[in-house]
Amino acid sequence: MKPSGETITVAGTDVVVDDAATGQIHILMTASFDETGEYMLQAKATFASSTKFGPIMGFVVEDVIVAVP
Repeated sequence: MKPSGETITVAGTDVVVDDAATGQIHILMTASFDETGEYMLQAKATFASSTKFGPIMGFVVEDVIVAVP
């Protein structure tokens, strides 16, 4: 979730399971971090018989980086 409260969803090929035994994943963020402040992240995995959630984690974006043409 962005600092403004807007929800960002990342799914499909942008999520890669690094180690299924330990549950480690990494995410390719295609959404831009266009707001300063604290972003919140929670992993959600949907299986045939259940849905599991990871812990809620946060990180801070202090300055928005803008690409210069």
